[in-house]
Amino acid sequence: MNKKEQANIEEAVNVLKNGGIVVYPTETVYGIGCDPFNRIAYERVQHLKGRNNNKQMLLLACSLSQVEHFTGRLADIPRRLAHEFWPGPLTMVIKPRNEMPVYLYGDSGGVAFRITSHPIAAALSRNFGCPITSTSANMTGKPTVGTYEEALNMFGKDVSIVIKNHIPLNGTPSTVIDLTSGKPLLIREGNISFQHILGVL
Repeated sequence: MNKKEQANIEEAVNVLKNGGIVVYPTETVYGIGCDPFNRIAYERVQHLKGRNNNKQMLLLACSLSQVEHFTGRLADIPRRLAHEFWPGPLTMVIKPRNEMPVYLYGDSGGVAFRITSHPIAAALSRNFGCPITSTSANMTGKPTVGTYEEALNMFGKDVSIVIKNHIPLNGTPSTVIDLTSGKPLLIREGNISFQHILGVL
């Protein structure tokens, strides 16, 4: 990571700590996020995307320890999937051990987590000291954003910083599965096929 990227990350972390919103690259598409424990910032992200406040955003982490701080030690199935697919484009909805803000929970009573493999996104959550919220940096119903220029055009005037990316993104959102019932339920199939997930199990 070069000095410019490091400076951008430091600036973005300060933005997050002060309740601001950042747009940043992930291994899938560009994401937009904030401090998950700042409800005003969380609702502003939802407003910028033009989406329903009841639709949860995932939490993007840099390590398993960041996830398990909230979930406790993962049960057998999510642990096996984490070993196989994390860091990477798999989002798992898991019931947290510790109480979290109500708006982070989905209808099944779980919170969505993913460990990112993108060095910039990982550095953001690591330096922030906590997972950050992540949802695709596009208006609801519009195509996902895969380049810095597209992200800047979409949200540059509305957020504090858009971080430039130098690594090709795969362009497909993460696969989302719900594990709150103990067995995987497919919510969205993305870069990882559901059959691949079932094959691992």
